[in-house]
Amino acid sequence: VESSGPVDRVQRADARELIDNWTNDSDYYRTAAGLGAHQHDFETAALLWPYKAMNRKLYRGLSFEKSEDFEAFKKTTGLKKIKDEFWSSWTPDLEQARAFAMLDDEYGKSGTGIVIAVKGIPGGINARRAIEDANNEVILPPGDYDFTVIEQGEIK
Repeated sequence: VESSGPVDRVQRADARELIDNWTNDSDYYRTAAGLGAHQHDFETAALLWPYKAMNRKLYRGLSFEKSEDFEAFKKTTGLKKIKDEFWSSWTPDLEQARAFAMLDDEYGKSGTGIVIAVKGIPGGINARRAIEDANNEVILPPGDYDFTVIEQGEIK
């Protein structure tokens, strides 16, 4: 992410609001409309609050209630490479990723959970630096990411 000049107070406030909204519900931002309307805010946030621990693994927990959804994920990724068209949430905290994969689900859901990991991805946003009470979350830009499977199992 390149800077086009200094960040003013309005841009900083817009970027902080984006991160706050993202950490509460990112669904809108994972659409073409959301990305298009807020791409500049994501780029500003990446400049203001970059994730700098490039040698540290980032984890992502995914859960699939339907077996056909998990099979589609396996087919499109080969369990090796994920293509994110939009910004995506990751964490350096393995236990937090496990919670998102629902591998220890307490809500009676069923399906498959998987935890994947990437390493050395530039351009991420450290959400906790932007929003004090944010989860230990790193928001990565759109891209193709090689990953390894850390854990996979049935949601229980």
